[in-house]
Amino acid sequence: MSVTEAVARIELAEEFEFDPSAISVIESATINSETEFKQVCLALFRNYWGLPKIQKQEKWADFVLTAIEKRADRNEFFAYLMECIKQEWRQIDIRLKPKFVNLVIKVIEKQIKHTDAQIDKFIIKGPDAEFDWPIMKAVIKSKESLSTAETEYLLDYLTKNANTYFMNFFIKHILPILKRDGVTKKIADRAYAEGSSKETSSRMKELFYLIHACAP
Repeated sequence: MSVTEAVARIELAEEFEFDPSAISVIESATINSETEFKQVCLALFRNYWGLPKIQKQEKWADFVLTAIEKRADRNEFFAYLMECIKQEWRQIDIRLKPKFVNLVIKVIEKQIKHTDAQIDKFIIKGPDAEFDWPIMKAVIKSKESLSTAETEYLLDYLTKNANTYFMNFFIKHILPILKRDGVTKKIADRAYAEGSSKETSSRMKELFYLIHACAP
């Protein structure tokens, strides 16, 4: 089935209803380009937008993500779907945000299942904390431990995003791992240097010194 046909079927789905007969077209749709992925993902996004009840949203997510998972290009598909949600995020009414947060959580879980959950791929600046936090939490949770390179990336990201929600995320979800596993002398020295800077806020100073204290 062509993308044009698939998008048309999705757009003709019964309004406000979970309509598996319409959205099942994603299993067989032939998608050959970035533009076509974006078209299909936007149609799915709009279809999900119209579902008013959580039971229907849950059924939709399970059905659609399972269908995508069966495709050979599932990793690309999941990535484009997440990117679509990200691009449309600021257009979502605040009252509808919770249902899209739930969808983000489900999509990231699928992505982690089928990829190596690279820290530098998923822990990046998104539209806001409500979108970013569940993605970052899922990625960190999937790690048994953090490599030196991953820890260096996270410290660098923390430095560049000081005094933001990421500071609180770091304290809650990353610092406990560093306290448990330790950090290298290089990382500890850098954290100490950042904490000693006159430009660093008092809260960030405290956090940097806690990171420094993780060294053996």
